[in-house]
Amino acid sequence: MKYKTKQKELILQFLKENKDKCLTVKEIKTNFDLKQIIIGQTTIYRYLSNLEEQGIISKYINNVDNSSSYQYITDDCHLHFHLKCIKCGKIIHLECLKLNDLEKHIIEKHDFKIDNFKTVIYGLCSKCK
Repeated sequence: MKYKTKQKELILQFLKENKDKCLTVKEIKTNFDLKQIIIGQTTIYRYLSNLEEQGIISKYINNVDNSSSYQYITDDCHLHFHLKCIKCGKIIHLECLKLNDLEKHIIEKHDFKIDNFKTVIYGLCSKCK
């Protein structure tokens, strides 16, 4: 039996409130530390791993420093591609007809179905470039 704790509810709520961001464990912990809410780093790691296994969040690995960040998965995340800023970590949900054409081409010409949620294009957002 899985137990829901106040700490887990707070972590999940924070992820939902920041669904357009990829958050590191340090950022999550700092948020609660600033509010004087005690949640251990190990608890955060353990719960994020559990949420990832359940398909509630997605884990991204930064190719530069091999660090991990996490994002809450919205209902429509599987329907579009994602852009991720390599400087600030912002995630942009990209609904673009050109990419839809590319996806259609890959299915028709290469018999391959793209997992849009796991397809992330890395670069710099407008604020960071």
